[in-house]
Amino acid sequence: GVNDDAPHRGESATKQDGDYFIVTSDKLILTSQSTKSDWQHDWVPATNKSSRGTRFFVYSPPTTNSPRDLNVFAYEDSTTVTIKQVSTQALNGSGYTQVNLSANQVVAQRELMVGEEILWHYPEGRNILQSGHTYLVETNKPVTVQYGALWGNARDGGGYVPSGNGSSAGELFYFAVPYQSAREQEIRIVSWDDANSVSLDFYQQGSWVNIQTWTLDALDPADWISYSGNLDGVFRVQCSSGKKVSVFEANWLETGSPGTSDVASMLSSRYGTTAGTEFLAYMAPPGYESNVSDPFTNTKFSAASHLYLFAQNGATVQVTDAHTGGQVINRTYQIQPGRYVDAYLTLAEWKSIYNGDGNPNSGPERPYLFVSADQPISVFNTNFNDNWMAYCGTSLPQGFGLRSDTDQDRTQPGDTLTIRAHIDLSPGQILANPTLEVLVGDGGTVSRAELDDLADQTTYQGSPEPQANTGHTLVRFDSLPALDGSHQYEATTEIVVSANYHDGRPIPDQTVIPVDYSLSGELNGVYEQAASSQGVTNRTNDQQSLMLARQPEAGAAVTDGEDTWGFAWVDYNGDGYQDLFVPTYDPQRPNRLYHNQGNGTFVQVSGGALTSDLGSAVSATWGDYDNDGDPDVFVASNVGAVNHLYRNDGGSFTRVDAGALSDYNGYCHSAAWVDYDQDGYLDLFVTDYMPTRFNTLWHNDGDGTFSLASGAGPLVEEAAYSLGAVWADYDLDGDPDLFVPNDRNAPNSLYRNEGNGQFAKILGGDIGSDAGSSVGASWGDYDNDGDPDLFVANAGAQASFLYRNDG
Repeated sequence: GVNDDAPHRGESATKQDGDYFIVTSDKLILTSQSTKSDWQHDWVPATNKSSRGTRFFVYSPPTTNSPRDLNVFAYEDSTTVTIKQVSTQALNGSGYTQVNLSANQVVAQRELMVGEEILWHYPEGRNILQSGHTYLVETNKPVTVQYGALWGNARDGGGYVPSGNGSSAGELFYFAVPYQSAREQEIRIVSWDDANSVSLDFYQQGSWVNIQTWTLDALDPADWISYSGNLDGVFRVQCSSGKKVSVFEANWLETGSPGTSDVASMLSSRYGTTAGTEFLAYMAPPGYESNVSDPFTNTKFSAASHLYLFAQNGATVQVTDAHTGGQVINRTYQIQPGRYVDAYLTLAEWKSIYNGDGNPNSGPERPYLFVSADQPISVFNTNFNDNWMAYCGTSLPQGFGLRSDTDQDRTQPGDTLTIRAHIDLSPGQILANPTLEVLVGDGGTVSRAELDDLADQTTYQGSPEPQANTGHTLVRFDSLPALDGSHQYEATTEIVVSANYHDGRPIPDQTVIPVDYSLSGELNGVYEQAASSQGVTNRTNDQQSLMLARQPEAGAAVTDGEDTWGFAWVDYNGDGYQDLFVPTYDPQRPNRLYHNQGNGTFVQVSGGALTSDLGSAVSATWGDYDNDGDPDVFVASNVGAVNHLYRNDGGSFTRVDAGALSDYNGYCHSAAWVDYDQDGYLDLFVTDYMPTRFNTLWHNDGDGTFSLASGAGPLVEEAAYSLGAVWADYDLDGDPDLFVPNDRNAPNSLYRNEGNGQFAKILGGDIGSDAGSSVGASWGDYDNDGDPDLFVANAGAQASFLYRNDG
């Protein structure tokens, strides 16, 4: 914008006649204006072309002293509110804000019931908005949001309260009225229907207490002032079913005085929108403006209260005083397309429609003007003196809309849920060149996205595009035909809920996942856009629906604290439930065996050598080496401790003397059972991490003892920081082969079983030469071609290896 009013430092004042801006955009935007001050407040529009929704972006403009406040009003019980700071740095001057939607910096969370809010009932909204930062409010159910100076320095300002239908004309309103000093709260109510029963209530100690009731006809105003004392909390306005009112809340207007009682707000039309043809405006006390030039006449104002009338396509507008029907004020304005006029009142004119002297105690008359137009206009109402703050409203009527809903607004990780959007087009309307997009927040994975034409049973598929940098998913519907207003359309997005953000960080409990719909197109040659948003509360503390969920109630298996490097599942006692064995690396602590009780809990097994022997155990491998029908276990130890073999005798374990195997010690990290010579007995391969010690292959002699297979070839003649070896018949010749991953950039090793007790090392190809910090490997047929492929995991931030087996 061009500011030709305020002087630069060292210069004298220039025009001082205000600035007129026309803002156009190819997508939906919100526009607000404010001065740098600690006063004023307004209501925040949602992202869905409504003032009631589940997603709100809030920019906190610069202040001179105190942070600004935020308040949220629930229209349904169990409404979850999440407030995030999404700006990475403050912007207090011209330029673009720096926003990172994936930062997920939660600054406040609260669950609200109807009648509760986060300023008086709860404290989270106080001083929450830091100057120059941008915030995101997300909820699982539609709310309204108020921001600005609400808690401290709250004198001046006001705005039209959003109703339960999202517009500023409706049957139900929840709101609070900020104030600075005693007896400053003001509520102005306008009825849009005859015989309208209106009540004003206040939420007090869990109940609604009536303050005042009125019966109003169309265009009748009703006024309430806190002369008997301010009320801290939530007000409620209700009217007759099927009828509508508009509610304007403010402070220090009637209770203030002409001169410095500032306010700025877009008026609500009869339809509850800023664009309309009928408005009833409460005219605030004229503000001192003696240094301001009227741009139409180039003369100075003295004191004035303004109605700025904007027309998109031009309009004829009549402005009359409401009390006498135009006997005191009666003006007609011709507004050119894309221009505005200033229907202002001087101090004398304002007094003339306010009991003749501007004194509320002189009579019942209050300063209302009625505005009517032959074409849609928007009206900006202000008595600016030294500060103001307001969102700007368009004079363009809304041609079509979107409405979102879900059957499940509270969910938990692992759940699959559906969010729908309904397209509102009137019969006879054709939306040309439509584009539909869906944006799903981090924590939701899109499993299905469709647009259904319910009239002709046609379904259009959306294309999900995960956004790697933010964790969001953008769904696009390309090449849609023109949408016919005589048809019904419903968009459906199915998401799976996660417990973690895309970068692995856990999602805080009660965080809201937003699902935003956006529909664009040309209506009668004019490009328009509609939007809707549905939030879903992610109860990440409840992980019962997850395929894998933490089980803190499992007992000793998850409460014992040990230094462990590995574990193994095994049904050691043959009762049909998998038990858990945990080797202990601490040389002063025994290994742990946990018995699965079959009810989701585990108890520690004590007694016997398996759970009393000490040693630096690294891993354990189970196998029925004696062919008696129950699994036995070999425990590999590190730092020179002796390895142990334990025989399972029906659920009890005995450390056995297995010949040379029982005397073997080293720096062993893993072992793997296999019948390499196919004699019917499981043999054992043990890796050694020391570069001066060979890996070993132990032959099961069938009598309970093992002998070192020293003649097996290179398999037992190499040493190279070896770790988790894995067996597989990679060449499909009927006998098991072995892959050994090696750490510290030593080449990995693949050994082919020759079928005669000998192993040959494979030297050719990538698998024979690749080296890295390889710590583990796993065989699997990832391409389903019938032969096992190999994945090798590397540590130290090195890329891992995937090898395709081509037979």
